[in-house]
Amino acid sequence: MSKGKTRQQKKKFFKRKENRGKVFVKKEAAPKPTAPPLRERGRYDLVHDYEGEVQSCSHGPCLLFKDKKENKRYFSCAIFRDTEKCSFKAYLKDDGSVERTNTDEVAEVEKKYPYGVIPKQLKKIPKGSKIVFCPKCMEVFADKHKHPGSFVTRPQLRNPSRLLEAMDDQHGMAQFWFSDESLSVVSSAISNGKYDGVLCMGSPRLFESLKEEKKEGRQLFMLDWDQRYLSFFLSKFCARYSLLTDFFPDPKAEQRLNAFLAGVSRLIVISDPPFGVFVEPLMKSIQAMRKRHVTARGSSPAVSHSIVFLPFFVGKHALRNYEGELCMSDYRVLYANHKEFSRPHKTTVRMLTDMKKECIDLSDVNGYKFCDMCEKHVVETNKHCGMCGDCTSRDGQPTRHCDLCMRCYKDSYKHCKQCTRCHLAGRCPIESEKARAKDAELMAEWEEKQRLEKIRRKEERMEQRARERKEKEEERERIRKEMEEERAKEVSSGQH
Repeated sequence: MSKGKTRQQKKKFFKRKENRGKVFVKKEAAPKPTAPPLRERGRYDLVHDYEGEVQSCSHGPCLLFKDKKENKRYFSCAIFRDTEKCSFKAYLKDDGSVERTNTDEVAEVEKKYPYGVIPKQLKKIPKGSKIVFCPKCMEVFADKHKHPGSFVTRPQLRNPSRLLEAMDDQHGMAQFWFSDESLSVVSSAISNGKYDGVLCMGSPRLFESLKEEKKEGRQLFMLDWDQRYLSFFLSKFCARYSLLTDFFPDPKAEQRLNAFLAGVSRLIVISDPPFGVFVEPLMKSIQAMRKRHVTARGSSPAVSHSIVFLPFFVGKHALRNYEGELCMSDYRVLYANHKEFSRPHKTTVRMLTDMKKECIDLSDVNGYKFCDMCEKHVVETNKHCGMCGDCTSRDGQPTRHCDLCMRCYKDSYKHCKQCTRCHLAGRCPIESEKARAKDAELMAEWEEKQRLEKIRRKEERMEQRARERKEKEEERERIRKEMEEERAKEVSSGQH
């Protein structure tokens, strides 16, 4: 307790009349916890086993969440997590009925799709004319336009991600673009894998880069929710798509996607989801794409692989929800317009893929070496562990092998005899449980003391009030007697 707070309590204590002449006793503070604080995470879970009717908002089918703290299930938007962007929320009751929090009518998903508006307009504009791009109309015009715009060239219009302003909504639509180095690494991996079909799920910059390469025999298709890109590409190249619910607002778009899949024998599915994405529905959507490929090919050969860009600490969840051998590459993915992830030593994003190891060639990238034991490129500081049979570091920090746990951990982890596993100092679950039990016991004792102290103070106040009432009654009785005596004197003096 601070000195200032104690001084205030002391001043307040002696301000009361009943406390004058007493001794001030400082209040006993609550005991400080000795156990490490429990971090509240994973409050919201996705419900996967629901077989009833899925509710929809203006952005398509919703996801079903469970609030573990309040023990409630509700449907919410699969695109936006911010209620300002989409306020739809419908609670699912135990009896199966649905109760919405607002009574506003849900707007239908927009059905206007401006496929290839800009390429079609460019054919009408003479080659010698200046081209004005209007971000409001999402169209191009010759020489001038009524809205504020900018003069652009035809090559610029082939790379809309470098022309349009990136969305910065951190609750669903934040856009970060691959750096030129990362684009080169992914492009070389696709070429080394000899894929004749590339499906980009939420990777506009990569799609544009691959399209500019104009590789013979390679077909491309992009899926993204950002409708602005539809104006730059024809319908045979792109479609609007909800990544977590595998939903196409335009029903014809799925048919065009199936036609694309039917024409490629070796497919690579590339997904660069938003940070903080729910991994389980993401991996289900990727699996659904690969199954579509098999169905579209029919009896023809269909080979498909995938690349998913996720933070390395999220990768374990992807591995758990993926059918196949998914491995994490050591390559540190860079984003050109991200403050932290534009630097190799800061980025946490890695490539998770089931491609062959030799496809990812990092020989021309600084900071990597080839491990003969693993037969793949790894970070220079990553050391091979003969016991684990792998270069085990994921974030560039040094690791050591624990013979008792039979696996590698960071150097900062120490083996604990209590829980028989390695962890950071002060993170032992058994010791933490004991400390929490002790803290609970001390808190219970303190609360009991506070309760008894409260009762004692209440009794003191009651006794004080009883004394005050008694003193007032005695004073009134004394005054009454004095008045009677005065009256008796006056009467006796009057008789005389």
